[in-house]
Formats: sequence, C-alpha cells, structure tokens
Amino acid sequence: FKISADWPTLGRKLRKDLGKVRAGLEKVSSDDAKAYLETGKITVSGVELGEGDLRVRRVVDTEDMPGKILSNTDGQFVVLLDGEVRPELQAEGTAREMVNRIQRLRKAAGLQATDEIDAFYGFEAGLGEELGKILESQGDVFLRVLKRRPMPLSERPEGAKIVMEAEQEIGDDKFMLSLVWA
Repeated sequence: FKISADWPTLGRKLRKDLGKVRAGLEKVSSDDAKAYLETGKITVSGVELGEGDLRVRRVVDTEDMPGKILSNTDGQFVVLLDGEVRPELQAEGTAREMVNRIQRLRKAAGLQATDEIDAFYGFEAGLGEELGKILESQGDVFLRVLKRRPMPLSERPEGAKIVMEAEQEIGDDKFMLSLVWA
C-alpha cells in the first residue's frame, strides 16, 4: 500500500504544517497505510489526518520478481503483466503482420472476401531466411484467418494468373508479395 495526498484539500486544511506532512508521507509504511484504510486516521510527522485527507493505492514491488513484470493499479486493483517477449509470441506477431499485408493487398486489388487467391512471397537471394522460417512455422495463424498459407515464390505455378504484386517490408526484411488466382 502507498499513500498520496490530496494536496489542494490538505493545503487549505493544514497551511503551515503542510511541509512537515509532505516530508513525512514518504516515510509512511505499507502497514500504516493499511491501518489508515481500516480506521480512517493516521498521524504523519505529528499531524493528525483523517478520512478523505489521503488516498491509499495498492502497489506491488516488481523489482524482486523474476522476468520482466509490469504492474499498474487503479487504486483498488493491481494488474501484473509478464512483459517478456518470447520467441513464439514474436513469431505469431510477425505472422499476423503478414496476414495484414496480404489483406491490404487484397483490398488494393479490389478483391472480395469470397475470391479465392493464393499468396506467394519472395526474398532477394540470401535475405529473409529468418522471416521465411517464421512464416512456415506459423501456418495455423494463416489457415485460421486466410484459409490458406502463403507460399514461397518458387512454388508459384508457371503461367499462374497474377492479380497483384507489391514490394512489402516487415521489420528489416523486404520481400515481394504476389497474389494469384487459386
């Protein structure tokens, strides 16, 4: 628990003792703050404060917790969030970005949601290996949203009718995205 003051209210009420209270609030322990919540009274630097003079917030010290834990509170409830970026979550985010690029290209081509197309991607020689591996490993994301997986440009059938092609960029990887009729 942490205490903060309603300074405009306290300023009018305390006047000359405001400086003492301001300095003393830093030293109020979590247990004292909890007691203030229950009783509505607390003494800070020899000054008696009552209910409504202070605000009590619930806080969690995340410094001793393993990983990258983020916390926030609205005063009553505390939310803890594991902020560590894991490779599998990053890969899924990259796949969602590819879905977004495919859908934007479909829109630019004037395609309808019912139009069946295949998407193909191609990198310059020696580039995009990591992105290519991610796209292959995240097939479920593509099947769930697009009902098809994007495939390497080398797998595009000879003579396929191209709807639209455009250069795209995800992170540092630039690639050609090609939509063809299925």
